[in-house]
Amino acid sequence: MILNKKITQILLNNKVVTSDDREIYEYGFELLLSTILGYILVITTSLILGMGVEGIVFLVVFVLIRNYTGGYHANTHFKCNSLLVITVLSVLLLSRLKIGILYLILMYIVYFLTIFIYAPVEHENKPLNDKKKKKYKLVSISISIIISIVIIFFYKIDIELVKIIILTLFSVSIYIVIAEVNKILYN
Repeated sequence: MILNKKITQILLNNKVVTSDDREIYEYGFELLLSTILGYILVITTSLILGMGVEGIVFLVVFVLIRNYTGGYHANTHFKCNSLLVITVLSVLLLSRLKIGILYLILMYIVYFLTIFIYAPVEHENKPLNDKKKKKYKLVSISISIIISIVIIFFYKIDIELVKIIILTLFSVSIYIVIAEVNKILYN
């Protein structure tokens, strides 16, 4: 990304940061801009499908839980954002299908067992000490319990949003399983 370097240069020119910290700021802005781009892609994709609210629900649930569970990470921003678009497309398009309540319950159980057994998934760029691992597991389980209450509440009101939430959580469990399989295959 070029924009991250331009922003950092502006900060350097205005003596907001020192040249010693240049690489840190360039990397930080690169991550920030890539994240913003990912959010824009999700919202744009969902708007194109006429599913803006559903896209926002996907984004909130996905980001909220993924911050604490971890999972597969692509090795470039392009691949990461491409996978995010594929995931939101999959969730939104699958949500249009008639999915029976038993399948939704099964997907939620798979998700919950996956985070209970494997979360948080550690990444080489984000190592976790034992204290953080326990905290992230507790937070991910706590968020999941809160989401369970939301699902129960919305089940009679808006089954379509319930499907989005469960499909999103299920996609998170897929990312976790892929990360665990990659650990076995490549470590």
